[in-house]
Amino acid sequence: METGELLESLRRMSIEEVSFGDETVLLRLDINSPIKEGRISNTDKLRAHYPTISRLVRDGAKVVIVSHQGRPNEGDFVSLAAHAKMMSEGMRIGVTFIPGNSGKEVKERIMQMRSGEVAVLENIRFNSEETRKVDAAAHAESGIVKDLSSVATAYVNDAFASIHRNHASIVGFPLVLPSFIGLHMLQEVKAVSRLYESASRPVLFIMGGGKVEDAINYISDILKSDGTNRVAITGLIGTLFAVSNGVGVGADTEALRERYPSVISQAREMLSKYSGRITLPMDFGVETSGGRKDFAASKVPGEAYALDIGKGTVDLIEREIAKASTVVMRGPAGVIERDGFDLGTLGIIQAIARSRKFVIMAGGHTQRIVSKYGMGEQLNGHMSTGGGAVISLITGRSLPAFDALLSSKRDSKTQSAAGRRVQRL
Repeated sequence: METGELLESLRRMSIEEVSFGDETVLLRLDINSPIKEGRISNTDKLRAHYPTISRLVRDGAKVVIVSHQGRPNEGDFVSLAAHAKMMSEGMRIGVTFIPGNSGKEVKERIMQMRSGEVAVLENIRFNSEETRKVDAAAHAESGIVKDLSSVATAYVNDAFASIHRNHASIVGFPLVLPSFIGLHMLQEVKAVSRLYESASRPVLFIMGGGKVEDAINYISDILKSDGTNRVAITGLIGTLFAVSNGVGVGADTEALRERYPSVISQAREMLSKYSGRITLPMDFGVETSGGRKDFAASKVPGEAYALDIGKGTVDLIEREIAKASTVVMRGPAGVIERDGFDLGTLGIIQAIARSRKFVIMAGGHTQRIVSKYGMGEQLNGHMSTGGGAVISLITGRSLPAFDALLSSKRDSKTQSAAGRRVQRL
């Protein structure tokens, strides 16, 4: 299915035209938030889902929220108890936390819920079944899907930032319950749909961040998918492209060559094939004893570390923005956690705001800089909670969440008798 056709099919699956009455709805969200010193430090992802929750509550549904936080063995792999409390305070409604995500006690708690009540289940990734490397059909047969679907009558996916994950709560439930997309997901789909209008071309993708293995594949997809696309590369991936182009970037140069040989090799091939469509950093911001200082890319001191793009690169990217009809920005341009090294990211966002070009700001880190400096109202566009999700959708990658949702829509045999009660308005 072509991406444009896919987006239109998804739009028709929105909860906008559905009445859920007294149904028990499994609502998959992505409230995976930054955790600092054990506390949620940014609530953007939580607030993105409030309209969907409110809509279901107004319908009188029993809303059972399924979500995750962090990854095993990482510092942000924590309970969702604090998320439930924060949502309750933010929405000014009662949100109950259920300390589990499957089993007899959890099912009993769900069955005891009343119309209009909201409950958050424990971090779904605490259950090892969630991330098993199996196909959607096998996920649909997992214990966690069987348990929760036995006490639910509908499934709503509002977790746009997780559409590229082949996880049980993303792909399993649509195969056994009538399924829909939430209002946040619909907003994301509508924003991406704009890129398929003729007036949206050419598109400039500003690619940064630190997940270089993902970034290099996304950049390749972007350049292959449309011959009019252009890419400006910042962040760690921009530094690696500079190294692949024979530029020394200070003290990290040799370490980067040793750590990312495959990425550097891919970058070199892309520069050879698409050099006219790729913009690389021309200068870097480095930390010195006197604070931040910018150096030309070829003149970064050997003992210094490149932590951001410089002002010259921001100006270069602004000229690229002027040539584009649409901008997609994914990931920060520097180490934004360090004082003075979010200036490159901020400079790019300010340049986009001045241009008034339609922009999709993709990913949590990018959002945090927009929020920190109060730039949201100055941008003409959409703040997306998904970074990789946006790029995957735009470039036509197969997305497990959408494949599963469309299967649910087509296959009426998977709909339970209770699930058939969900009615169109």
